[in-house]
Amino acid sequence: MKSRLDHVFDRTSVRDALPLVILLIVGLAIGLSFGNDYGVTYDEKLNATNGAAALRAYQGSDEYFGLPALPDHGPVYFMIMSLGSDFIEDHLDGWSRSDGRHLTHFFMFMLATASFYSLCLRLAGRTAAWMASVLFFTQPLLLGYGFISQKDTPFMAFFLATFVTGLAAGDRLTRHLPSPGDRRFTQKPGAHILSEWHRLAPGAKAFLIGTVLVLSLLAVDLIWLGTFHRLGESLITSAYAGRAPALLQGAFDLFASDAHKTPLTYYVDQYRSHALGLRLPLAALAFVAALMVSSAFLPSLRDSIGLKRSSLSNPALWISALLLGAAVCVRQLGVFVGGLVSLYLLERVRSRAVFPLIAYWGLAAIVTYITWPYLWSAPVEKFVESFRWAAGFPSYDVFFEGRWVTAQTRPWYYLPKLTALQLTEPAVLLSLIGAGLVIRRLRTKPADRILYLLLALWIGVPAFGVMVLDMTVYSNIRHLLFMLPAVLALTALPFAWLVSHARRAWLPWVAFLLAILPGIATILYLHPYEYIYLNSLTGGVSGGFERYELDHECTSVREGIEAANQIIPSGSPMLLIAMAGDVRQYARPDLLPPGEISIDAAQYVLVCNWPETIDLSEEGFRTVYAVRRGNAILSALWQR
Repeated sequence: MKSRLDHVFDRTSVRDALPLVILLIVGLAIGLSFGNDYGVTYDEKLNATNGAAALRAYQGSDEYFGLPALPDHGPVYFMIMSLGSDFIEDHLDGWSRSDGRHLTHFFMFMLATASFYSLCLRLAGRTAAWMASVLFFTQPLLLGYGFISQKDTPFMAFFLATFVTGLAAGDRLTRHLPSPGDRRFTQKPGAHILSEWHRLAPGAKAFLIGTVLVLSLLAVDLIWLGTFHRLGESLITSAYAGRAPALLQGAFDLFASDAHKTPLTYYVDQYRSHALGLRLPLAALAFVAALMVSSAFLPSLRDSIGLKRSSLSNPALWISALLLGAAVCVRQLGVFVGGLVSLYLLERVRSRAVFPLIAYWGLAAIVTYITWPYLWSAPVEKFVESFRWAAGFPSYDVFFEGRWVTAQTRPWYYLPKLTALQLTEPAVLLSLIGAGLVIRRLRTKPADRILYLLLALWIGVPAFGVMVLDMTVYSNIRHLLFMLPAVLALTALPFAWLVSHARRAWLPWVAFLLAILPGIATILYLHPYEYIYLNSLTGGVSGGFERYELDHECTSVREGIEAANQIIPSGSPMLLIAMAGDVRQYARPDLLPPGEISIDAAQYVLVCNWPETIDLSEEGFRTVYAVRRGNAILSALWQR
């Protein structure tokens, strides 16, 4: 009879993957058919420049280090975006570099969809997991951001992929636990380690104590005392004066052949910069070395902390670590998903997760360091600086319920209300039903409690940050897209209940169609502005116009410029008033003059109505074209 763990691994079989493959093929067809319809976001070109400059940093260029806001986030996805957009522009006729970026974003959204399906398989069967995944994919908010967001969609994808591969790593570790008949299963690890210690020869005990003591003192000195740091400075000073030991003096003379032309302070500053950056990593290595030496003498310690080949020959662990490093590079908040994975591993294998987690976080740190050039000179100090930057991010004014609010003045229900408005009505209802079924399952399926706890933390921690700690967010819930997969994963449970309890096999499929139709219909209606979606609880985008932020990225300016190309006669330059990105690629060569033009001199003005309508009628203008969905006017072309 198969164990529960065997069933978990069965879920990753080819048979289970087939529905996902079908969904991804449909997604690819959608991306290739409609991916070049979207306008440019406000900071798209800036982030593309960041990614291209970061790629050149690996070739020795200093351009990246002169860019603004480097502590804000790393460029790992911007580099992927830069390479992907160049490739797409070169190989797809009619696709611009901006279109290539949008398609690259969409590939990340498909990665998120695949990871979401894997997550749902842990909550429900294959059919219900597929239904929930289609519902996820057809959320207008997520699909729209899937094409235009170069930060939030990739972060959601890396977050999800890190989580599901981390869970797979934890499941694999349990395969190597001692069986109930094994002596190690019943004996306390501490007692067995103590027994092995007593059996060691006196010389081995002395060597082990001495080695661990030296490594521990080294770690303490690197973290706190600074004796070796001061010794290093004195050796640099001696080498500069030509009085260092022969080996060190030879190395210094080799790398600083013209030392007399450079002041001593330069070499000391260089040493301090690198020493400070390596201080904590070296201390961590000393700690790991102490563990490894101790494990070599005490096999039970090695087993109890997971320091063995079976624990480390775990592809899912390394894949999750690579993804975690990328997630942290995209946003520092990526450490949160690493914490969720760590909790799962500790719950599954207890102390045997210690060394796998050391390796896990170590590789993730290396990936973050390699992919974030800003960290290269002093990784620990600059990463701490980036965290402080993120924690002290200034409060933005946001437009909510028809008024401007700040992080301190917005109502507590800002997040739950916008979540309820920006998901489709069936998704909201099914998620609430799923939450009720989770509470019921907590009593009937205690083995799944850890997964439900992780989902609760996934939703609860960021919600607490926004609702209680006044964490800065803006553009509705754009910064919290990574939280929505945990909410939508709950929809797999009511789908599963229907599949198993319906008296007619067709009833679950009717419910499924009713659940996805509102999203599909709205996607077709709003395209290519799906991300402005608001559901019927507020009257759709018509009811939400001038009450909530709709086209906050001003992607509708592309359609406005393309209309202006046809409407505005030659020789009539246009003034553009918008939070617009690099939109010249869509304009006639004579339409947007290179210099400044005042509104008094302009015959035509194109405006983006974000977040409130810009009315130029009192300036003597009239509307000649409007980009609208329902009663919501996203952009408007005015003529004097």
